[in-house]
Amino acid sequence: MAEIIRATGFVNDLQRLVMPEGFSANVVAYLWGGGGGGGGNDSNRGGNGCGAMCVEQSFTVSPGDIIDVAVGGGGQHGGTGAGQSSGPGIPGAGYTVDSTVFTTLDLLGSGINRSTYKVYPTFLNTYGVWGSGDVFDQTVNVNFLTTEIYTFTGTCDNFFTVYVDGFQVLTGDNWQSIYNSKVTVPAGTHAVRIRGVNTGGPASIAITITNNEIDGSYCGGFGGTAGPSGSSGAGGAGGGATLLFKNSVLIAVAGGGGGGGGGGNTGAAVGQDAPGDRGQEAGTTAGQNGTNRSGDGGGGGGGGGGYPSGNGGTVPGGDTGGYSGMYGGSVGDETYLPNGLNPGGTGLARYNGAGGRGGRNTISGNPGYAVLVFEPTSYQVKIAGTWTPIKKAFVKVSGTWKESRNVFVKSNGVWSHIIGASDDYAPTLSIVTGYFGANPRLGVGGEPGGGGGGGKIICTKLYELGLMSKDIYEADQAFGAKLVQTRPDIYNGYRAWAEIVVDWMDGHGPKMMPWMTDEEFSTAARKWSTTWAQDIATPWAEEMAHRVGRKQHGNLTGRMIMAAGIPICKAVGVWQRWFGAGKKPAGFGKGLMLIPVFVMFKVVAELGRLIERK
Repeated sequence: MAEIIRATGFVNDLQRLVMPEGFSANVVAYLWGGGGGGGGNDSNRGGNGCGAMCVEQSFTVSPGDIIDVAVGGGGQHGGTGAGQSSGPGIPGAGYTVDSTVFTTLDLLGSGINRSTYKVYPTFLNTYGVWGSGDVFDQTVNVNFLTTEIYTFTGTCDNFFTVYVDGFQVLTGDNWQSIYNSKVTVPAGTHAVRIRGVNTGGPASIAITITNNEIDGSYCGGFGGTAGPSGSSGAGGAGGGATLLFKNSVLIAVAGGGGGGGGGGNTGAAVGQDAPGDRGQEAGTTAGQNGTNRSGDGGGGGGGGGGYPSGNGGTVPGGDTGGYSGMYGGSVGDETYLPNGLNPGGTGLARYNGAGGRGGRNTISGNPGYAVLVFEPTSYQVKIAGTWTPIKKAFVKVSGTWKESRNVFVKSNGVWSHIIGASDDYAPTLSIVTGYFGANPRLGVGGEPGGGGGGGKIICTKLYELGLMSKDIYEADQAFGAKLVQTRPDIYNGYRAWAEIVVDWMDGHGPKMMPWMTDEEFSTAARKWSTTWAQDIATPWAEEMAHRVGRKQHGNLTGRMIMAAGIPICKAVGVWQRWFGAGKKPAGFGKGLMLIPVFVMFKVVAELGRLIERK
């Protein structure tokens, strides 16, 4: 049978193939992730980024099957300068997933409505729904992207049970408690049944399913910034991974390349070439950010996206070069490792000669590449008005029947392929928007992340606690990603004090009440810091959501809090840029300095709410 080829590069979106009626085929996919970017130069050069992984994956398709391809972007190179002005490498974009697989809010409509009550816990008021009557019983098909341990969380007024394919996975009988269980679920679509019973009075049920192993994206990691003084090279960024799905189930991943380390000035001053061997801890999907430099010297290279993802490079002491990032891991029938700048699989006939190649110092990595080779297994011929598959076609040559790989029929004097043998009949790629972005996991030393901060910053912590809605949280992340690039002093200054608040929300951090036992202070700190954070961060985040176009109307209280808080954050950020961030854990002194900031924010928030009520 004749081969049909579909090849594509990076388009910053998901690309889809839908198998038409009558089309079945054996398929071999060749995938290359995005290459890592080179590090920026100082008096010595930055390190080279490395090439991406290559994966070969075989599978079959039938009519109606959906194949999705997400080609990863190349990591950008690091710049030269001091601090954020050095231009840390921007990650190669990758397929972006949501760690929240399902919530009961997905059931709204068709008689299912929101159900809240003033005494309910925040989780139940955030995700609570109910239908009619005393029994809630809904079954929904949920797609689980990969085989992982998923967390089922829920509660109900009055009791509930959750089943997956008929097996009980979670149950509870007290609406004042939040129940959790961790369950390994195979990749694919599974029937999730949610059953709740109300014994009188208000009724509500709230269930979420999350995958804590997903970082949110398969993009590369940021390159680390050069030091805040002097002029050194920033780290190159990691490349994004290239992914292949069949019917929404992930079947292959080609990891992105790691970024090169930034160049320094003395000692081991040349930035390390990727892949690095002195990185941080490997992650799950998003490449890790390279380490930011606290003094003069080059930043670390970002890790490549993948499964598992690549670690970001660290930085040694002195005005030296940064260490490079590692390429991301891969999943597939055959995997091919990169070799320096070159990606894996360069010897394959399907390689285009450029996809997934790493960038030399000051050069960005090349985006990924994908080739799908279809060998149709079912041609069609129309008999009595119905298209019928042909298993084999033969032609008689010199009295002998021989199998034919290319099958034609003469119509109106023109020879044409029959259905299934023509490239025109095979599926073509279409764009599916909304599945691409950059959301790398953190490295060491104040790396870029979400607005309320990537990694455990206030809005992230509130979202994890169920105290902030998903849409507001995502808007906060978008605002923060923009702030990192456009106003880094404000972002870094915000992180400096917000991380202390989150420590208190976790029950540790500077002990401000020495007369209490550690256990008493932990309980008290969790309570008052979380209450304060929710009062301040919620209107702040709603105003940010408005500014990035995710919310139609802004929040007056949020605008007032931002007007008061941004100058403070900027002052702290500038101080850190000039004198460096402290390396010691926050102690009583820093905690004491935060008290007037707490009071100021609280006064501004209450004033804003008073004006809104009028």
